[in-house]
Amino acid sequence: CDVRREVELLYDEVQAATGSMSAEQLCDTLDALAKLSLQHAAFRVWLAKPLASALHRWLLHPDVAGMLGIQQTELLSSAFATMMDQAMDAVEAWQEDCVRGFSAQHIALTAWVSGRHGIEKEVPMTSLTQLILQDDIVSGFNAQDVASMAWMFAKVGIKNEKVMTQLAERVLQEGVALSLTAHDISRMARAFARLGIKNVALINRLAGENLDEVSLSNFSAQDVADTAWAFATLGIHNNATMAALAKRTLHDGFLSSFTAQDVVNTAWAFAAWFGFCQTGFKIEVLMTRLSERILEQDFVSSFDAQEVAYTAWSYATLGIKKEELMARLAERTLEHG
Repeated sequence: CDVRREVELLYDEVQAATGSMSAEQLCDTLDALAKLSLQHAAFRVWLAKPLASALHRWLLHPDVAGMLGIQQTELLSSAFATMMDQAMDAVEAWQEDCVRGFSAQHIALTAWVSGRHGIEKEVPMTSLTQLILQDDIVSGFNAQDVASMAWMFAKVGIKNEKVMTQLAERVLQEGVALSLTAHDISRMARAFARLGIKNVALINRLAGENLDEVSLSNFSAQDVADTAWAFATLGIHNNATMAALAKRTLHDGFLSSFTAQDVVNTAWAFAAWFGFCQTGFKIEVLMTRLSERILEQDFVSSFDAQEVAYTAWSYATLGIKKEELMARLAERTLEHG
């Protein structure tokens, strides 16, 4: 069609000019193409692979790669990722090749962009692993860099205990943990739990310095659920932390922001932890409020089979009888067939 032909002609022009572009011009061009791709499918579906390859080659040219700042690195990765599958091969190859010369901030940014745009293949992360294990790389990470890197390794499923230990040690350095945001804390805890790496010193530092009442007020529903799930999964029975997370959960109106997964993770975490609790914590109050959230309107209809099973297990393990809840979970099970 006419639109397709016009897009192809434009891409031909861009490809021809690529080799003469400065780093700034390349960034501006890719940003413009990404924005156009959001406005018209032709710019996504018909992105020519020769153009992606040409852009990739020029990105690796010393005159360009050496001039890229952190913001430009983010812009380029984001632009590539916006333009669908044809561009994905290019951005992954670019990341794999480019990271060999990246600074600590570039490395962390690459992981952040990859996570944000769903680029979760192992190859670029393997290259990052090799760099992280070099001396002094992690020492250049700030708190958010560490959290982004840890979470990306967990999402990809790369369990490298040396890398995760270095990341943990960076957080344990004086003052670093205090810079973690609520979301950073939950991502760090969940990353280690997801990989099955029990770093007690790290988790206790996260809890000890960051999970006071003031800090917890910044925790979203997902942050609370993920943090509780991580502590329970790792078998770290920090009574003060779990009590604080429960208090945040019971804050007026807060449970209305919980998704099905948030509710299930929270219920499972407290059920798994409660047997080790020695503080007289009143678990019935929390579980009653969670059950009320589950029974709201059609909320339970969003539960998948596993979430139904985990929820039923949680209440059964605690010996808390909620007949209406169990009946609705049974109905949901039948709906799944």
